[in-house]
Amino acid sequence: MKISRAKFDVHKIRFSYEENRTRYIFQEISFTVRRGEAFFLLGPNGTGKSTLLKCMAGLLSPESGMINLDDKNLFHLSSRERAKRISYVPQDRSSPFPFLVRDIVLMGRAAYVGAFSSPGKEDEQKVQQVLEQVGIAELADKNCKNISGGEWQLVMIARAMVQDTGVLLLDEPTSHLDLGNQMKVLEVISRLSEAGTTIVIATHFPDHALLNSHKAAVLKGGTFLAMGNPEDVICGEVLSRAYGINIDVVQLEEPFFRKVCIPGIAN
Repeated sequence: MKISRAKFDVHKIRFSYEENRTRYIFQEISFTVRRGEAFFLLGPNGTGKSTLLKCMAGLLSPESGMINLDDKNLFHLSSRERAKRISYVPQDRSSPFPFLVRDIVLMGRAAYVGAFSSPGKEDEQKVQQVLEQVGIAELADKNCKNISGGEWQLVMIARAMVQDTGVLLLDEPTSHLDLGNQMKVLEVISRLSEAGTTIVIATHFPDHALLNSHKAAVLKGGTFLAMGNPEDVICGEVLSRAYGINIDVVQLEEPFFRKVCIPGIAN
């Protein structure tokens, strides 16, 4: 499967849903995600992680600041151009129509199909390839109304992957998955970033950021509490401030040799 590459630059953006702009979801947010990096975005519910991803996908426009994709203003690109360069997986958990799983994944090829054309053999081959890569080939001919919430999330990731974009934006991709499928998604993310895909993930699982990220940030109160190396950002002090509970990050010894987060009681 072809993997394109891209770099995202977010510079001093701010966003508000209110017309009078009296309350901002976030302000002066700046960061860069380089080609092939996995950037994990953490923070409490309602802090603006999903809104930030929607701005990066071009679905919402910041009031001020700049979002560049490979040094080009994101909002100067047409929706079709963005669809060829950015894949976005929202938190939506169901389809209103009883499509087959393979047809839902095939919809990810829409940007490459003309207005009066149909997907071709190459498109169908890409779908089959990605279904196998994500590990859900056995779901291909199932009605999407008859699959679990976790399976649906894997279908949405597969649909994003067949877009062949350089950027993958994932909003809580593992929140409704069992432990096995969480690890499967993290393995897919790792393979994609190694192949050159730029990935931004909003998550509630700091342990996942410690496992898979090149860079991490914690968003709260409209700004980043910390951003940078995951080993520095995912620490007890920052996480405790963000979530309002006592959190320790401890180093496991042999044979694991990794850090894990251990929550305590509310402050």
